[in-house]
Amino acid sequence: MKSIAATPAVQVRCQGRLTSLHETPTADLTGALEYDLAQLAPRLRPLIDENLELKGREITKFRIQGPLTIAADPRQATPNRTTNQTPSLLVSPKLEFDGGLQWEFVRVLGVGIGAGAFDVQLREGVARVRPMELAVAGGTLRVTPMLDLRQTPAVVRLAPGQVAEKIAIEPAMCRTWLKYVAPLLADATEAEGVFSLQLEQAEFPCDDPQNGVVLGKLLVESARVSAGPLARQYIVLAQQLKGLSEGRPLRQPISTSQRDWIDLPKQEISLEIRQGRVYHQGVKIQIGDVQITTRGSVGFDQTVQLLAEIPLQDAWLKTDIARRALQGQVVRIPVGGSVLAPRLDGRAINNLASQAIGNAANNVLQDQINRGLDQGLKRLFGTPK
Repeated sequence: MKSIAATPAVQVRCQGRLTSLHETPTADLTGALEYDLAQLAPRLRPLIDENLELKGREITKFRIQGPLTIAADPRQATPNRTTNQTPSLLVSPKLEFDGGLQWEFVRVLGVGIGAGAFDVQLREGVARVRPMELAVAGGTLRVTPMLDLRQTPAVVRLAPGQVAEKIAIEPAMCRTWLKYVAPLLADATEAEGVFSLQLEQAEFPCDDPQNGVVLGKLLVESARVSAGPLARQYIVLAQQLKGLSEGRPLRQPISTSQRDWIDLPKQEISLEIRQGRVYHQGVKIQIGDVQITTRGSVGFDQTVQLLAEIPLQDAWLKTDIARRALQGQVVRIPVGGSVLAPRLDGRAINNLASQAIGNAANNVLQDQINRGLDQGLKRLFGTPK
């Protein structure tokens, strides 16, 4: 048999045999897929990324061989890791497929990907893609995905290892996926720097990718970003703490702008995705001479649950009273709200101010006691010679 199916964006030609149509339909087909990715992009944007760009007009070959449906045989399915129940198979383990796709350029989630191709092979219910090495934003992306169809829902997994190397940070990345990994970068209008990414585990259920599980590390070579909503909150916080340490009024007006810059020194950030949230540990940022370390999570609903820690530096403590009241203190500030409308819990700063006043008063009283005791000892024993 020969068959042709066509739309303005896709044309499929195949030839071969279909047998056992009334029982278990079985295919032995070869063919070619001709497609125009630029015409496909508008249909895919609602599903993937509203700013998705696709370029490429290609023809690729494919082969399909084996049963197109499956008889119920739960012994052939892979048990679910969580429930230990055996799900229904999505495809017959005897179905085989070989094919692939090519493209000239792809931009997805703010990441531009140069020309490339992937070749897929389906065997025993698992579709495996040959390792891909792609040019991305001045660096390299290396991925080896697989699609496990032996369970319901199907699961996409990525092979562990260093999947991204020396990728240049761009503002479009900060507006999309990077804000979940490092919320400080959210909506930065200017960004520069380089990062790499290592994965220990990455798997995503096809029916709910946001409920996937990821373990890995973001390796920041260096980064500098203009202040977005959360970054500006940190700048205000840093200025308030410096002002308090230097004895300035806590309510003194503070202004920020998008031209304020924040630096991320070279560091390794542990990250984890689970239950719809991206968790990070130990993100270090520098605002002038103020160092802030954050930990916490950002949800895919963009809610923020963070804790910012700021050590008070000795250089800020201009007086003996300030040094005795605040030296060695680390201020911990909870941050809530959302990525675009963060809320810092100002009670920590108010508590620090009250503590400073209390400690200062205690120190003054202790000084007076010490002076009085010293004078009394001198009257009793005389001035030491």
